[in-house]
Amino acid sequence: TVEMYINFETCLVVGLNFLAIVVLCASAITDAKIVTIDGFSVPCSNLILSLLTFPITDIVAEIWGKKAAKQTVLISFAAQACFVGLIKLSLVLPGASFWTKQIAYQSILGTGPRILFASMVAFLTAQYWDVIVYAWMKRVFRGRFLWLRNNVSTFTSQLINSSLFITLAFYGEQPIGKILVGSVFLKWVIAAIDTPLV
Repeated sequence: TVEMYINFETCLVVGLNFLAIVVLCASAITDAKIVTIDGFSVPCSNLILSLLTFPITDIVAEIWGKKAAKQTVLISFAAQACFVGLIKLSLVLPGASFWTKQIAYQSILGTGPRILFASMVAFLTAQYWDVIVYAWMKRVFRGRFLWLRNNVSTFTSQLINSSLFITLAFYGEQPIGKILVGSVFLKWVIAAIDTPLV
């Protein structure tokens, strides 16, 4: 029975870290696309991130503590950096003479350095904030009010994430006020909806 518990717990933490990595790598590709949902314009990556990364770090912090949640953030970030590096390498390698898709390949995968920088800064800052606030509230409320801890940590970290990413990535190029309002609003709705999951 103990062995089964350890295996389940190991599978759970590995699975959560795997999901965090996949989501963060996907966000590196979807950063540049602006989508419109119910009249709100948001970067596609913001939706992907808010659906999974913040709930994952809250779940890890709840079960294994602040240190494990910070490790999840760092593992995800390192994986994204490797992923982006490999994509960039594929962009600069010379294509075969018969391969004619370089322009399309570049347009989809060639996310600019400004957007990548914005994504990484926003992710690290917001995720660390989320972990710190969640752990502090867990200590203050002595493990009670999970729904409140999850929402306060996620709502504030989502605001930080959107503000940093949208300002750093799109200032001077896109209407950041409109994108920011839509992004934060949709992220907060998603955060409220995913509370039962956490």
